[in-house]
Formats: sequence, structure tokens, C-alpha cells
Amino acid sequence: MVDKDLLAIEVRLLLVKYGYVQLTQALATIKDSSVEKIEDDIRKLESSRSKSKTHTRSINDIITKLIADNPIKAKELKALAIMYNNRSFLPQLRDVKQFLAKYSSDRGVSNSRASAASQVFLTLSALSISQLQEYLTTSETDNSSDLAIFSDQILGNKQKNHKLSEPLDSRG
Repeated sequence: MVDKDLLAIEVRLLLVKYGYVQLTQALATIKDSSVEKIEDDIRKLESSRSKSKTHTRSINDIITKLIADNPIKAKELKALAIMYNNRSFLPQLRDVKQFLAKYSSDRGVSNSRASAASQVFLTLSALSISQLQEYLTTSETDNSSDLAIFSDQILGNKQKNHKLSEPLDSRG
């Protein structure tokens, strides 16, 4: 068991045994401080802990706000949101990073697609309707994964429209 876990258990036991008031009074006595100062420190610790946990808003919440600001682009933003959820638009984190690098001046990209969603859709809302429609049409036609592209090229399947024009294995 980790020391933090053990400490948390012991503090809980102390809370159960003595109660919050007596425990804060004892801490105040030990620290040579006031009970109010101890309670203030606890509140600050709790608020900083809750702020440090990144709360990723759902795409639906993001889209709802953006549509209220840009009602003209509602249809396109909703369609892209569905595609983003289904991973048919910007399916991988590196795609998200490339998209944001192209359009956004903010380079602080998240470590997951989910946490980058607000940044992606904020950027999308700034694009024109024609650009949004272009993303809708290109995402619908190009939904092959990298693995699918490579396997088709290795197997020599030319019927699919991929970026590589010749099979990787030319032995026939």
C-alpha cells in the first residue's frame, strides 16, 4: 500500500473517531495556527486539486455553445461532431494535432482526442461554411485507416483510392 493511501485511511479513521471540529482544532494547535486558517488551507487544497483535474466537456456541450454563437454553421458543426465522435473525422490524435497546427495559433495540444475536442471545434467554428463542407466531403470519402492503406498496398489492391500509387511489394 502506498504511503498516501495509508495516510488517507488514517485520517478518515481520525475523522470518524474524533470528528472534523476536534481534528481541525488539533491541527491548529500542532501548527500553532487558528482553526480558520486550517479550514482555509483545506479549502485551498481542495479547490486546487479540483482545478488540476482536467474536466473535458463533452462534444455536445461544446457544439451547443458554438451553435448558439454561429447558428448559420449549425448543420455543418453538428455533422462534424458526429463524425468526430465516430472517428471518421480526425480519427487519430496526430490528425488532430495536424489540423490544429494548420489553423490554430495555439500550439498547446492535448494528450487525447477527447480533451482536444473543444479546441478543434472552436477552430472549426472560425472557418467558413465552404471550408466546413469541404471537411465533411473529404472525411466521408477518405475514411481508410493507415493500416488499411498499407495492407491494400502490400496485397496489391488497386481498386481503392489511396495516396500510394503502386504496391509496396513489386514481386507480383
